[in-house]
Amino acid sequence: MALVEWPELLPLPAMGGLAIANGSASVRSTFANGRDRSRRLSHSPHSTVNATLNFSTYENAIFDGFFRHMINGGDDWFLMNLPVAFGLEPHTVKCIGSPSAGTRIDVDLIQRSIQLTIKRPAIIEADLLAILEIYGLQDLEQAAQILQGFNL
Repeated sequence: MALVEWPELLPLPAMGGLAIANGSASVRSTFANGRDRSRRLSHSPHSTVNATLNFSTYENAIFDGFFRHMINGGDDWFLMNLPVAFGLEPHTVKCIGSPSAGTRIDVDLIQRSIQLTIKRPAIIEADLLAILEIYGLQDLEQAAQILQGFNL
């Protein structure tokens, strides 16, 4: 079954304060005697992000319908474009809990926040990271061009 996509009628989360927190890939067990034991849970742990959404009254009603009916009150995974190093990339996300009730910040502007869990967040590949380190580059686009030159 295909994933539901974030409606085009709704704005994407505000970029300010949008930070992806990496999930833990391992769990640690403590014992009464002896050393703690650590074991891997996953090779690609889920990450979380707190998103701020600014809606008009009309968009807020669309969001409520999307949340309740399209993603079953936040229980289903869906596709949403989130910013990464090279721009917006589609991510598979799911709501954690319910979105905030919203705060009216203008006559026709409502601000809501929501916490999302991200399945397999987009990260910089190891070879691109190596190029950045070797050449001491700060610009990801320049590193990608160098890497592309090596692949020719």
